[in-house]
Amino acid sequence: MKDEKLPQSKPKVKVVSITVFIGLIILSLFFMLTGLIETSNEFFEAGTDPGELLNYTNGNFEISKVFYVPFHNWLYTEYESYNLTSLGEPIRGWGNSYYCENKNCSEYCEKYVTINFSKGRISDPLEFNYMGKKFVYNINLFEDVYDYSNEIKEKGCYFSTNISEYEQSYFKDEYNNKFVKAISQDFSGLKNYSNDELVEIASLFVQSIPYWNDEGPNRYPYETIYEGRGNCLDKSVILAGILKELNYTAYIIFGMSDETRHAIAGIGCNEGNIADNGEEICFIESTAISPIGNDNDIKIEGYVKISDGDNIYYENNYGKKLAAKVRKNYKLIEELDSQLQTIKGRLLVLEKKMCETDCINCDSEEPDSYYCDDADVYNSYVLDYNRDVKNLNSLIDQIMEIYYNTNVLLFGNQEDINQETIGKRKINEEYSLPTYSEQNFLSEEIHRLINIERSKLRLPELGISSKMARLARTHSLEMANNKYFSATNLAGISLIDLAKEEKIICENEFAPMEVNIFRTKAYHSIFNNEYDWLNINEIAAIVVKGLLLQPETKEKIMKLNNDREGISAAVSKDYEVYITQIIC
Repeated sequence: MKDEKLPQSKPKVKVVSITVFIGLIILSLFFMLTGLIETSNEFFEAGTDPGELLNYTNGNFEISKVFYVPFHNWLYTEYESYNLTSLGEPIRGWGNSYYCENKNCSEYCEKYVTINFSKGRISDPLEFNYMGKKFVYNINLFEDVYDYSNEIKEKGCYFSTNISEYEQSYFKDEYNNKFVKAISQDFSGLKNYSNDELVEIASLFVQSIPYWNDEGPNRYPYETIYEGRGNCLDKSVILAGILKELNYTAYIIFGMSDETRHAIAGIGCNEGNIADNGEEICFIESTAISPIGNDNDIKIEGYVKISDGDNIYYENNYGKKLAAKVRKNYKLIEELDSQLQTIKGRLLVLEKKMCETDCINCDSEEPDSYYCDDADVYNSYVLDYNRDVKNLNSLIDQIMEIYYNTNVLLFGNQEDINQETIGKRKINEEYSLPTYSEQNFLSEEIHRLINIERSKLRLPELGISSKMARLARTHSLEMANNKYFSATNLAGISLIDLAKEEKIICENEFAPMEVNIFRTKAYHSIFNNEYDWLNINEIAAIVVKGLLLQPETKEKIMKLNNDREGISAAVSKDYEVYITQIIC
């Protein structure tokens, strides 16, 4: 029996052996493939020549004539001059606030991956105006090159106190360097422009990239263009790289501005804002529309020289003479605004005096109508009030005209608000809402009316938080531009969480941060495409009444412990007004 079974057992052994053998082969292949996969995912695998990037970018300009629209949307940041004349010896590097996660950064940054130029797309169009021409720039982008730039940032190829590592991380990284070179070649290819005019065009290009102030590591140039946004350093790096390729001496200048870290670009010029060893350096603000050589409020801590170029910038159309005209206009706006605030103060006093007569009961939503002993006094207050309102509107018209003229001086460029002009002004109308400033006036008026409502309940006035107002402004614009209505942004992050990320906190533990949003139309009615516009006072009254009619929002506004707020308005292309209020 044993012998008979013996032949039957051999095939089993063979089958088992073969199965084990095949299993081992499969297992080996698995580990080999896993190794290959891991190797292919190793970020710093030697691969494509970075010069290949130039074969795929294909950037191009579309140039057309500019048509100015009255009261075009526009925002400009005025900078106080510190009359800086000389830096003395340059301070190299960025200080301890910038870091390199891995101390041996250079080993990471010297290597690069295989780039397949995968998942290509055309960049978002970057638009700006120069000398009566509208420029629209597009360039081909690829997701794997973007991932590469993001990865070397995350790996720690970033700032250090060592200047050589700084240069290597931003201006000697081959892919990003070739990318900036490609952009520079597109600018150099523009016909009928001098070298200095190309500098001005490049400055406007970078200034027109949407500004985004976020926390964490800065972006490499490819990331900035891919995401279509950047902060002061992100944008300055691109501009300095272009200036380098255009054969100018380029700098990154860094320091503090309004208690915030700030960076701007610099260029070797004939008459600078500062001097280094006899070499004149002109400031170029990257975050806002601002002429080359304009004064800047940055308190300089040091700077990095990016290149030694043969060219020296001489002002053409976007330099110090233009900056002087812009400053003159804004000085006049400040003077008019001071008069405006004085009148607003008088109006508040007159309102209070009218309420103190027996002719009107300001504590009631519906004013009493009856014979009053103080009629003569009350009517004189009303006469003064109406006279001041007329003067107020006249001043607003003057300010709007100066804003418009300044916009034309700056070639009609927009910096923050990308909306169409909101209709035509009606005769005897105070204003519709075409500009940032008028939307700002609306925010101020809503704030004033809210404090009046709080005063009726003997609650303290709310102050203004500029940080909250900026966050509210960003959210109102996002809602208006994207036609949605929510207390969270498009990324699904709540305003409360965004405030925490930006380190905006409420000091009063009994008044946690809260948010109100509201929307309404900017007009009474529309017939045959003609709008019967609401003025700012009417819109503000509608907003405050609407907020107070909702028990939940009213409770937030009337909370005793609240002491400050940020409130802002923005208007969509179909003339809906979006309001965001952050309060605590």
